[in-house]
Amino acid sequence: MISKYINTRAILAEHDAICQSLSSQSCSSLVWYDLMSKLKIKMSPEFDVVIIGAGVAGLAFANALKNSPLKVLLLERKPKLMDVNRGDTLYPHSLDILEKWGVKQNLINNGAIKSQKISLVNTEKIIADLDIISSSRAGTHEMLSLQHELIEKSLFDGLLGSQNITLVQGANVHEFVEEDGQFSLEYKHDSQDIKIKSRLFVAADGRDSLCRTSARIAYPSIDFDHNIVILDSTLPANYNRQNWFLYGKDYKLIIGPLPGDKVRVSIIVSKDETMKWMQMSAEEATQIIRAQSLFFSQCVITKSQSHLYELRSCLAEKFNEKNLVLIGDSAHTVHPISGQGMSLAISDADSLATLLLQDTKSDFSSVAQKYSESRVLVISSLQNEVNNLGSMLMSEDSIVKLARLFMISTLNESIEFEERIEKVLQAEIEKF
Repeated sequence: MISKYINTRAILAEHDAICQSLSSQSCSSLVWYDLMSKLKIKMSPEFDVVIIGAGVAGLAFANALKNSPLKVLLLERKPKLMDVNRGDTLYPHSLDILEKWGVKQNLINNGAIKSQKISLVNTEKIIADLDIISSSRAGTHEMLSLQHELIEKSLFDGLLGSQNITLVQGANVHEFVEEDGQFSLEYKHDSQDIKIKSRLFVAADGRDSLCRTSARIAYPSIDFDHNIVILDSTLPANYNRQNWFLYGKDYKLIIGPLPGDKVRVSIIVSKDETMKWMQMSAEEATQIIRAQSLFFSQCVITKSQSHLYELRSCLAEKFNEKNLVLIGDSAHTVHPISGQGMSLAISDADSLATLLLQDTKSDFSSVAQKYSESRVLVISSLQNEVNNLGSMLMSEDSIVKLARLFMISTLNESIEFEERIEKVLQAEIEKF
């Protein structure tokens, strides 16, 4: 039962009569379903914190609050974890936070691949291996790459044994309403409508956040002229288990290591080509990828878990409203070229938890406002820089054309060029 409910007894502890009836038996999910069915009209459970969404942002925030005196409910719509082909690499600053929560070792136990470099690659050779990590100011001097599903599993495993966290999977939040100046929500689970009140609601329900929309928080966005299609591939020839930025014959590709002799292939495509890529067969995709570089001449592409990033940079006008606060993609998205989406979500969770835990008896609405005022400024600045970096690398302006010419030509390597690129990448890593 631990896979669906953590410390179910904690939720029922307020209801003495019920707890007495459970004193001689374990709190199974069946018992929980039955009791909630009987009590749904009579009780409205209250929590200190309710987290909507158990993706990376929601799970990270739950880990930040585990073992605290706060009673936390974590609601997730999906009935089980699933690989969504996104967000595979974690950077030093994020790993420092995850180590503080006791999660980093879970990543390693689940097969995470360690790396320190980004390799610049052209159609026929590795041009440079740029060490962008070893000089990091963070305590960790490595990156870890792992399938998104296993990153979520590692975060979930970090909650096992916690006495103050309850996770409900298969919970569909359908109403988020304001009552008496505070928000409350209703979710449906096992055909039952359950109403929840909380001192603080934390929206970690993604870019299309129901919570944010219900609170009428504006979410302006900027569209880019390109998208990223993500596929799996067998190992390229001479693959060094590092992250590759490859200038192919026709496309730019980002290659990331994965466990099990696989790599993640991200192809930057124009918006006009996006539908073609999503509709083509695995065999057609294999032929195109093989044509980009000699390193892929024997590779086989898998499309069973293919994913499309529709590139859109979004930033909520504020990250709070009354007793609601936004984290992760519900608050912001950035261009994925720097791989910082998960980093920002983890950093959001750590920043908000730090403020909450300074005084767990305080007014959480004021804490949410304080978090919002400081975090919006930080995210806005970082977002502009990452978006500019993404646009620069994806564009075909004169500077990038020169870099592209260098990458695909047979000219001797330019130490100056390598050092400039390395400094840019190191700077981006340090910002997160």
